[in-house]
Amino acid sequence: MCGGRSQFNLPPDDVGAFVSKLYSLLVEACSSAGETEKAIVACQGWSEEFPEQLGIHERLSQLYQSTGEILKAHEQLKKEVDLNPKRSEDSLVSRAIAFGSCFREMETKLSELQRRAPPQDFESVRALERSEWPTVEKLTRESIDSWVWGCYLLQKRDPNDPTLSALCFGRAVERELCGKVFRPFRESLGSTERQIMGNDKGPLPRFLKKDEIELGVMLYEFVKYREQAWSGAVSQFRKWLEAERPDLPATLGAIDLKTILDLYNPTKHLDGARYSWDDALRMRKLSRDVLAAILAPEAPGSN
Repeated sequence: MCGGRSQFNLPPDDVGAFVSKLYSLLVEACSSAGETEKAIVACQGWSEEFPEQLGIHERLSQLYQSTGEILKAHEQLKKEVDLNPKRSEDSLVSRAIAFGSCFREMETKLSELQRRAPPQDFESVRALERSEWPTVEKLTRESIDSWVWGCYLLQKRDPNDPTLSALCFGRAVERELCGKVFRPFRESLGSTERQIMGNDKGPLPRFLKKDEIELGVMLYEFVKYREQAWSGAVSQFRKWLEAERPDLPATLGAIDLKTILDLYNPTKHLDGARYSWDDALRMRKLSRDVLAAILAPEAPGSN
């Protein structure tokens, strides 16, 4: 790839298509192997060499989304739509762009809050959470920060936007559920198994193939856990759970996961409706129940 187009013994008109295909294969190989960062680097190189080719920016957007870099994902998806306006007619694409715009606004508010909040106030809230719910210290550092900021907003209510608080709690759940349940399941499979099951339709097979998954997809697997498995990936995931975390399906099934989804999905509030602080409090309680179940297998759901 680095040797230049001249190394390929092909007609000049065919070299570009061949090089682009090589980039595509490299991106998918890295993604399928779980090397998302390498896939992003390869996709960046692909987009730089073929800035006008349709589909590349959308693929890069998907990769950024899988790492939680929503703003970068939003930027790349907008570039794709600029190149190919017809993509905006896809309801999923238009909703993703709307979500990105909403997310950018929330990110700006949250960044401003973090800049102006007195550090001692943040540490005070963290100490209080540690005292009331010691399990919080079992979260990753990033999840602890998200959780404490959510609690900080609940206490201070400045800015007066409970959506931000719900977002912080949801981020902690999304990160922990992926890192402690879904990614270990993916890593338990060999590359051949991931490739075979990843060819099925559905979000869980796509996760096995591309290492991309969202909170809604993960919670949905537990909401529908007692229903018939609709793919080999779902069946294998349930077998893995029975062996590794037999407590988890029943524990999460007793929690109102659908409400978490409703409260975490800001796209449902783009019409001007807003969360209430009671909604944020409900999000905190439900998120805490889910996190307790994930983090304490010997006593799932304990608070």
